[in-house]
Amino acid sequence: AQLWQSFVLQLGTNEDEPNIDQQAEQRFQQKFSLPTLFVILLANVGILIGQSLGVSNGNFAQALSPNSLHNLIAVGRFGTYWTMREIVVFVAIAVAAYIIFSPQRPRLISILLPSLNLLLGLVMLIAVTLSGHAAAVSSSSLLYSILIDWLHLLAASLWIGGMIYLSLIYLPLLKSRSPLER
Repeated sequence: AQLWQSFVLQLGTNEDEPNIDQQAEQRFQQKFSLPTLFVILLANVGILIGQSLGVSNGNFAQALSPNSLHNLIAVGRFGTYWTMREIVVFVAIAVAAYIIFSPQRPRLISILLPSLNLLLGLVMLIAVTLSGHAAAVSSSSLLYSILIDWLHLLAASLWIGGMIYLSLIYLPLLKSRSPLER
């Protein structure tokens, strides 16, 4: 959604209707960003538990033991990139909370916050790519594999995020407008 907001809406800004874009941004910040980030946080915890279940051959008691979870996080690439994803999500939650609870902020910070959100999203995609199937190739084609997978995730994020943004953020705002304004 941040990709859509940063690139598509900014390119297509109409001076006759700046109000709808401002309302969409406000709706995005207040009703979409924090809940989505909390879902991503829970999903990452689920990924950790799923990985632990795989290592323990489905033994729930062993998979959920603090020692098993700590070993997964502390040892190997999976733990490194999982931790990286969690840090990015926690920083994004802090940024989203700041945006919501601090509506009166310096202009420079207001200008930089969307770029920070975009950077966090790109770093998250890098962490997902580095812990995914693209990173499991031979070292001679590792860079290309990771770059192609990252670009694929980026394109999919723009596509799916754009559809979600339009359907959950932008279209509900258009309902209150006259058919001519739509």
